Amino acid sequence: MAGANMSGELARPSVSIPRGTVQAVLTTLFVYIMTAFLMAATSSRYLLQNDYTVMMDTNFQRWFILIGIFSTTLFSSMSNLIGSSRVLNRLSHDKLFGCLLRPAKIEIGDRNPVVSVIITWLCVVE
Repeated sequence: MAGANMSGELARPSVSIPRGTVQAVLTTLFVYIMTAFLMAATSSRYLLQNDYTVMMDTNFQRWFILIGIFSTTLFSSMSNLIGSSRVLNRLSHDKLFGCLLRPAKIEIGDRNPVVSVIITWLCVVE
C-alpha cells in the first residue's frame, strides 16, 4: 500500500502505480524463490523443519539477519505511518468529517503533512 498511499506525489500515477506494483511483486517473488531454493539446497530437511533460526545459523555473519529483520520492521512501520498520515490529510481536505480533522489539513513546506503525521503517531502510540 505504500505506493498507493504516496500516489499524490507521482506525475503519472495511473502508469506508475501498476508498473511499480508489478515490479515490486516480481522482485520479491524472485528473492523469496531464490532464498528458498538456496536454503533447500544447502540445509538438511530436519534442520529446515525444526530450527526456526536456521538462516541466522547458516549465514556467515549472524547480525546481518538481525539487521535485516529490524530494518524491515522499522521501514514498514514508517511507511505505514507516512501513508496513513497522507490519507488523513486528504480526508481533512475533502471535509469528510467536518471541522473535526481541520488541524490535519496543515501542511508545512512542499505539501508535507507534518501535523497529520503527529496526529497519526499519537493514535498509534495510544
